[in-house]
Amino acid sequence: MANYLNYTNQELLEILSKYNSLTFLARTELKKELLKRDIVSNSKDFEELNRLIEEEITEIKTLKFLSDIGFKVNWFNNNESYEITRSTKATLIDLTSIFLGVIFSLIGLVGLSSMISYVSPDVAFSIGGFIFNSLLLGIGFFGFRILYNGADRLVKYKDFKFIVNQGDVILRKRFDFKLEEIEKEVSSLNLKKYDNQISLMSENVEIINTTSPSFRAKMTLEEIVTRSK
Repeated sequence: MANYLNYTNQELLEILSKYNSLTFLARTELKKELLKRDIVSNSKDFEELNRLIEEEITEIKTLKFLSDIGFKVNWFNNNESYEITRSTKATLIDLTSIFLGVIFSLIGLVGLSSMISYVSPDVAFSIGGFIFNSLLLGIGFFGFRILYNGADRLVKYKDFKFIVNQGDVILRKRFDFKLEEIEKEVSSLNLKKYDNQISLMSENVEIINTTSPSFRAKMTLEEIVTRSK
């Protein structure tokens, strides 16, 4: 989290002049500190900073930043209801992860095969070869991880649909490969946070899970829950 407590007034003004390059969280924290010190009452840069913050708050309330975690939203019923689905971009990223994961995993298998060959008396051991094969194994381990994660997301969110409409939520999602549809009251929505992960839940059913979300994506998930109150 951005912390401007130890900055001088001049340093804060210099940061303010670069408001376009700041993250949403940095902008909001900067605004708080500037107002606290009352040093920008008629600043054009401060007005622009405030305008950008207000724009992003509006976009958070309209769930636009679900795109940060691979989803898109479609509003209906006079913008009172909405439907969340997996974005095409996120699906393509998952497919790319699977493709690269397979290639890197195969490279790792080559390294593993070479490592195993060292047990044979016919194969001479060399430090250079050992280091090279260790590198291949590392690539293979990384490949397996992105292969698994990409495949898991692709399967989990295939045909995914989450609808909030007139006090009810409808979730269509695959659990253990089986596509299921669950309907509950909107008041069942809650957030589950642990380590660097956050999950949007309906009681004990996971709707969306993401790791290390951006601050604005986190606030977007919180907005979904807030709307259910």
